[in-house]
This record gives sequence, structure tokens and C-alpha cells, in this order.
Amino acid sequence: MAVPKRFRPLVGKPLIMRSLETEKVEDARLLAAQLRADLIVEWSRQAGSIVPTEDDIEDAAVIAGHDLVRSYEDERRRALRGEGVERWRRNVERARINLEAQQHLTATGDPSMVRYFADAMIAELGFDLPPESEGYAKLCEHLNTARLAALDTSYRAAQGQTEAETDSKLVQRVRDREAAKAKPGETIAELFEVYAGELLAAKEKRPAVVDQDRMVIGRFAEFIGAKLAVSAITFDDAKAFVDALEKVPAGYSKRADYRGLTIHEAIEKGQRDGAAPLSVITQQRYISTLSPLFKWLKSEKGGRRVRENHFEGLHKNTRKIRRANTRPPFTAAQITNIVNSPLFTGFLADGKENLAGNVHADDWRKWIPLICLFTGARIGEVAQLRVDDFVRDHGIWCVELRHDEKAGQRTKSDKDRSVALHSTLIKIGVLAFVERQRARAERDGNRQLFPDLRPGPRQQYGDEPSKWWRGYLDKIGVKAADGRDGFGSHSFRHTMADQLRAAGHMDAVFGPLVLGHATNTVTGGYGEGKQGTAQVSQSLIESVRFVPIERGRLVEGGEPVDFSHLINT
Repeated sequence: MAVPKRFRPLVGKPLIMRSLETEKVEDARLLAAQLRADLIVEWSRQAGSIVPTEDDIEDAAVIAGHDLVRSYEDERRRALRGEGVERWRRNVERARINLEAQQHLTATGDPSMVRYFADAMIAELGFDLPPESEGYAKLCEHLNTARLAALDTSYRAAQGQTEAETDSKLVQRVRDREAAKAKPGETIAELFEVYAGELLAAKEKRPAVVDQDRMVIGRFAEFIGAKLAVSAITFDDAKAFVDALEKVPAGYSKRADYRGLTIHEAIEKGQRDGAAPLSVITQQRYISTLSPLFKWLKSEKGGRRVRENHFEGLHKNTRKIRRANTRPPFTAAQITNIVNSPLFTGFLADGKENLAGNVHADDWRKWIPLICLFTGARIGEVAQLRVDDFVRDHGIWCVELRHDEKAGQRTKSDKDRSVALHSTLIKIGVLAFVERQRARAERDGNRQLFPDLRPGPRQQYGDEPSKWWRGYLDKIGVKAADGRDGFGSHSFRHTMADQLRAAGHMDAVFGPLVLGHATNTVTGGYGEGKQGTAQVSQSLIESVRFVPIERGRLVEGGEPVDFSHLINT
């Protein structure tokens, strides 16, 4: 299990492994889901404070302000049995006086009577609610409301209406949530773990994709209530979530100024800040994660826990958007700008790679973008490379892009592929760099090509360089300041595709051999041999000259990008 960031200082590591002490896969899936939930609760307690949700605050107010008061008043009333009419009248009068006093406090918003209860609940539940916070004020307000409901009902019961019930909307909301609360192992987050376990076992999804799906499920669970039984989830819940996605600020979960905010709070802040919302494609990704889960929950495998797939029919139309190519290729002019920027010609200092100076990088900052550019590989595939992944095949230098779960190496197609090294990349010195890293690996035992990189939250080595590269493109003016133009590490792959087309090659040839795209053909299912040879790969790669292209066509008389200044630097 990946340990959530906020608990890592407490746990001391980003990943934990536990034996569930069972040989049955079905039992293990259920036990794993329960263990994850138990660990989160335990870590929350050890962390010492919890930022409560609106539901948590309401629940606490009803427990302290209503349930405890009702219990106390009912005990007093029952204790009068056999005590005579006069004692009963005094108790009714006492109940009336208490009710009137609370009516005054509630009507005027006076928290003086309930602050003690608020402080006691905060201490008991470990809430992070400073006295000056909005949450503390809301807790006091709800305590007044709940206490008024309890004293009103208790007064009527004292008069003889022993079956009196409150009509308080606050108390009813909490009661409804309690009735809809899931049994252990039956929350949507826990059931997702069972569902995901089946997909992983069948190799229908990769662990990294499941991690992304888990994040989406977590957002939805937070939105509807993490403890809600899946059978209580309605179409209105699904529709409200989809509608909310249209207003959620793009990338809010990664921004420090949005940390700890609920989706509702993030939307409010985003609207105040004028932040751009999630793209339609991202919204659709959320829906495409939730819809199959509900389809499974509706099926026999999922225990028929829901009657309908509430996300069916809520999908977004992304066809036109996808045709617009949200990850555009770099132009020849942009590549020229990049390779002539300070990162490749000399920068001022670490952290100031966009400013000219005399410092030269010989690490992932320099070599990952160059390898991505000349191979068309994904940044994650390059970031996870090991020193042994550069090999000669029939005299041709190639880089092996491997899928090896045990070694922490993954490709999107789950298959290995070999891409020949461009002669220009070799001249720039990539093999010399690999040799320096091999020598270092012999000393320290770390076979990573880029030993400074560590797996991110999704256990992918490409997380840090991908984020860093987007920031660098922004600083040198290649990427728009608002970040919505789509330029990033994936643009290298689109660039390679366009350049291969410009050299006269067909997608069906270079797609699987260079870019690693899957081929869903009958022939592709025959045999075990890899497609293509080193010679074929070399002929494809060497044909790429990074020439100017406009609207998909070669620019007549356009000069290719000049890399000569990078050779022997």
C-alpha cells in the first residue's frame, strides 16, 4: 500500500507491505480493503489531529448536543417514577426553563453555553479546529441547534408525550447518514479494492493505472460521504459530482494553496481566484473510472450491490477535443529554442537552469529530454532506464525500453521494445554518459541510469522530471504561462511521429516499432518474437532530421534543427 503523503512522516516510508496470512485470493482482497481502512484510521489517530468534514462536524454536534442531552433528560424523567405529582410538576417546569434559555441562546447565536461541549468533542475526536476557525463557529452553531431540538423533545416527553420525536433538519440529516452508513468492507473505497484486485489479477489494468483510479474513487467518496453504503448512492449523487467536475480548478490537488480543501471548497476558491476548470478530457477520465466500477457493482461479481450504473449516460463528448491534439508536437523553431537554452549551453546554478551561466548539467535534467527527443520514448520509460539497458544489436547501439514489474520498469503496452540510437544523440555523448554511470554503478551498486530519481506517488520514476520539464518550458517561453497549451514531455512523442511521417514512413510501421503503440491485429497475436530488427529501427530513427513542418507538411527550403553546438560539450 502506498502511504498517503500526510502520514509518511509518521510511518517513515512511502510504501508498506503486509502479509494477509491467507492463500485464498478472494479472502485476501476483502482483508486488504479492510486493512487499508484500518490503517488510515490508526494513522489519523496517531497523527494527533484530523481536519473534520462538514458531516463530521454535524455528527459531533448531534452526539454531544442532542443524543447525550436526550439520554440525560430521559433518565431524570424515568427517575420520577413513584415520586408523586409535585415532583413531576417541578421537573416539567425545570424542562420548560431550560428550553426557553436554549431558545434564547440559539436565536441570538450565543455560543457561551456550548463551548464546553465543543472543546470536549474536539479533544475526544482529535479534530483540528482552532477556536477562531470557521469550523469551530459552525460546530458551536450546530451544538446550539441540536441542544434546542433535544430540550424541546425532552420538554414534551416530560409533559407526557413519551413518543415525541424531533423534527430538526440537522438531526434528521445525521440520522439519514447513519442509516445509509456502510457495513465494514462495504464502502465504495473498500469495494474498489476488491474490484481493482480482480483487474490486476486478470492483468486488465496496470498498478499505475489502478493508483490513478484509486485517486478518482477517493474524490468521489469524499464528495458523497466516505462512509456511505454504495446501495444508498443515487443518480442525483452521480449527476451532482459530474456537474461539480465542470467547476473544479485544474490541478487543484497538486497546488499548495488548495491543500486540505474539499471539492466544494476548492470550487469556491477557484471561482474567487478565476482559476481554469478541469479539461473536458479529464472530466471524462473521472467518469470513465467510475462507470465501470458501478457496472461491476451491478453485476453478479460485484454482488448486485446497486440496481443501476448511475454514471451511464453522463459521459462527455471528447471526440472533437481529442482530434484537436491536446499534446501538440514541438516545432523546429521550438526545438531550436530548447537546445539553445541555458540548460544545454550553460546555466547559472541549480534551481536557476533557465538563466545563462557557466554550470553544465550531466544528469537527468539534460539527458532525459534529449533521449526523449531522439527516441520518441515516454518520459517515464526514459526516467526508469538502467545502465544495462543500452546494448549493441548486430553492431547497432539501441536502448531497451523494458517492462519488468520486479525491477520497477513499466511500459504502457506492458511489452519490451528496442529503439536504435540516433547518430546525433551518440555524437552529443549519450554513450559516454552511460559509461560514466556504469562506472558509478560499479562503485555504489545502484544500476539506475539516473540514480537521483525516486518513484513518485504512483510509483513512477517520471513524475518528478515531467513536472520539472513543464516548469522549465514555461521559464524559457516555450510553454504558455497559463499552462493550457499542452506542451510538455509528451510533445516529444508527437514530434517524433510527425518527423517520421515527414520522412515518408507510415504510422502502422513506426507506431509499434518506435513509439510502442499496441497493434490489435490477428497476426500480432501469433508467435512470441518482437516486431522489427535493429536495422529496421535504425533506418526509421536515422531518417528523422527535425525539419520545419507546418500544418502537417514540410516547409519548402526549411533547414533542420542544428545540434552541432551540443557535440563534445
